[in-house]
Amino acid sequence: APTTTTTTTRITMTSEDTPLVGSATEPHALDGCFRYIFKGMSFIAIIVSIAMCISQTLTLIIIKEDFFQMVLRSYIFFFCACFILAEMDLIPADRVTIVAGWIQRGIMYSFIGVVGVEEAKTVQIDFDERTSKVRRTN
Repeated sequence: APTTTTTTTRITMTSEDTPLVGSATEPHALDGCFRYIFKGMSFIAIIVSIAMCISQTLTLIIIKEDFFQMVLRSYIFFFCACFILAEMDLIPADRVTIVAGWIQRGIMYSFIGVVGVEEAKTVQIDFDERTSKVRRTN
C-alpha cells in the first residue's frame, strides 16, 4: 500500500516583514492617521446633517408649503437623522440599509446634498420688515 507524507511549513514574520497597514498584533503608525481622517469626515457629516435637519424643520415651521414639499422635507429630515445616528455609532450601520455600505452611504449623501442644493436655489425666503411676514419669493 502506498504511504503519503505531509509536510508542514511554519512561516514566521519579523519586524521587517510587517505589512504597511499593520496587523492584529502590531498596528502600524498609519492606522492612527487614517482613523483620525475617518473620524474627521464623520464629524463633518454629523455637523452637515444637523444643519440640514435644522433647515428642514425651520422651513416646515415658517413657510406653509404644499403637501409634497412637506413630504420631501420630512423624508430629508428622516434620512439626515439616520445619518447622524449611524455616524455617532448609536445604531449599528449594518442594520440600516441606507448606510450599510460605503457605496450606499455615498449615494445617499450625494442625493441628500443635491436635493439640499436644489432647494436652496429654488426656495428664496423674503422677510418683510414692515409687516414681519416671511414669504416664499419664487
